[in-house]
Amino acid sequence: AHHVLNRDDKLLLHSYGCQNVYVIPYGVNTLLFKPKNNRRIRDIFRVLFVGRLTKQKGVDILCEAINILAHENRLFENMEFLIVGSGELANMIKRFSSRYDNVKYLGYIRHELLCDVYNSCHILVMPSRFEGLGVVALESQACGVPVIASNIPGPRDIIIDGLTGK
Repeated sequence: AHHVLNRDDKLLLHSYGCQNVYVIPYGVNTLLFKPKNNRRIRDIFRVLFVGRLTKQKGVDILCEAINILAHENRLFENMEFLIVGSGELANMIKRFSSRYDNVKYLGYIRHELLCDVYNSCHILVMPSRFEGLGVVALESQACGVPVIASNIPGPRDIIIDGLTGK
């Protein structure tokens, strides 16, 4: 038997002639990741990125989107961007966040503390180029925070368009 994390990978293995392919996605601890008292700042729209700071996770795409918003959107001053993670692009993110007062690089945060971060934000963005599943999307949704993700395998299986994200 073969274990995959999403339907697209199942179809791919079937196309290669593999039999007995099962989609068994990861889950999250809903005792830890759950909605808490709404501590979101009402006047500031908080956007969150959580993940490895790599090209795969699309943190460079997020930076490009922030640059566009900064120069073309009058609502930018009422937004705050939190970037959580570590990885090969950490120095780039540190330099980038120093250019804007409303872009905060928080670095690595211990897993058990992430629930509070999710609950302080309005949305999670997941601009990944490819994913197996996207556990941060599950964690975010478990906290009641919708997800905006790339339309790729993985997120397609766990985000209900218009209900739990886009």
